[in-house]
Amino acid sequence: MPYTFRNKIRLTEHVAVTSDMSPDQACVAEQGDDGQHVALFTDQRGTLVIYGQGYETSELAVEAGKKWRRHLMLALAREGLGADFGDSGSPWSPEVFAKAAAAGKGVALRNYRLNVYEEGANIVLIQNREATTVDIRYVPPQIDSRRLEDLIDGPLAKVSNSNYVINERQQLALDLLHISYFDSNPETRNITLVTAVEALIVQSRRSSDVVDHLEKLVDQVKEADIGVEARDIITNALGNMKNRSINEAGQVLARKLLTLNYDGLPPDKYFKRSYVDRCNLVHGSTRRPSSATLQVRNPILTSFVTDLLDAAIFSD
Repeated sequence: MPYTFRNKIRLTEHVAVTSDMSPDQACVAEQGDDGQHVALFTDQRGTLVIYGQGYETSELAVEAGKKWRRHLMLALAREGLGADFGDSGSPWSPEVFAKAAAAGKGVALRNYRLNVYEEGANIVLIQNREATTVDIRYVPPQIDSRRLEDLIDGPLAKVSNSNYVINERQQLALDLLHISYFDSNPETRNITLVTAVEALIVQSRRSSDVVDHLEKLVDQVKEADIGVEARDIITNALGNMKNRSINEAGQVLARKLLTLNYDGLPPDKYFKRSYVDRCNLVHGSTRRPSSATLQVRNPILTSFVTDLLDAAIFSD
């Protein structure tokens, strides 16, 4: 029996997704010759469901589900839309289905997450997040309204037709970017966004000249007539200096991948300012930016993180 993947997704409260199709119809994003197809539908304001059918094994369904989650996460990020995709861990649990079948019961699955199941299975989807059912065609004022068909034919099609590979660091940054959209606190949102950039950074060694001189200093400290604790502190500090700092490495990455200015600053200088803001917030500096300042800066920082992540994934 073929397998299905299904993932219900919650968008931020200011976003409404509408469709020209009736609520019981789905918009096809991919149609395979082997009977597999992937589709999306919206059943209420701010909610999307993506599903795929016709997979011969649970492993293929899991792989496809995770792939299309990534496609949709990247597509929505490009559109400036944040989404909660829920958990993707252990989407297929055969022992749960075996126990339910033996007991003659259906299987209850949490709704807002990636699920994989046999297409003929008796499934009950549990609403594990608060949701309000409304007329899909009703769009309140001051709401960012998007057509599902436009999302599928535009950004989702572009991403799904691209040949890209996403690593664990980039996936974490993407997760943090989406989480930030749901945070109404300007301080914690700012920290989350800068942390998303940190997830992309791989610290590199300084030039050989710098490293050579640092090693000479380490040798001098080891021979100095000082206590063990002081010697360890100094040698560890000198050892850490052989690598670029997060601030330096972030500036190098921004300068390498981006060309636009952000808030009137070139990419490297913009990251430097953002990283200093984040450090002042976390470490309780008296120079920490105010909430009002962060409310102005955070939307620009969101664009910076989105552009940097997109470039990191698709420029390789």
